[in-house]
Amino acid sequence: MKTSEDYYVEALALDQGKEKARIMEKAAELAEVEGLKEKTFEYRFEIIKAIHDCNEVIKTLTVFSWLLKKFDEDPEKYAESRDDLLWYYKWIVDSVDEISSIPISKVKLLLEDYVKRIRKRGFSDFSAHLNTMLFYNAIGDYDNAEKEYQLVLKSKRD
Repeated sequence: MKTSEDYYVEALALDQGKEKARIMEKAAELAEVEGLKEKTFEYRFEIIKAIHDCNEVIKTLTVFSWLLKKFDEDPEKYAESRDDLLWYYKWIVDSVDEISSIPISKVKLLLEDYVKRIRKRGFSDFSAHLNTMLFYNAIGDYDNAEKEYQLVLKSKRD
């Protein structure tokens, strides 16, 4: 019988994509059953990497939400993943407007949470303003998009 590590090694040998994500998901599920919390967290990170360019926004959001919840439950345990988590969060907020079933109010909350987290880590507001500008542009709120654009121009990049 295969272990979570077996599935993980198998998935690592594959190119990024849906098949790699599918096998990595098996590794994560089995690691959770095996009680390997850190491995489960690591493998779920790998799922996001594998499907990032596959237009699997809902799947990515689902996996990311799990990661974020686990991180918030024990930030010290996953401290080494903090900056990577923020990087993936940026990917999420970049693409979440593609999911029409998510209410605008929820997307705004997601953006607010992202902004709060990057500020807490001491990063500049560049990506916050850029992502907020793109969101407002996507929903047709061009006045607020323009305001955010002006803030983007004034923001220092990390």
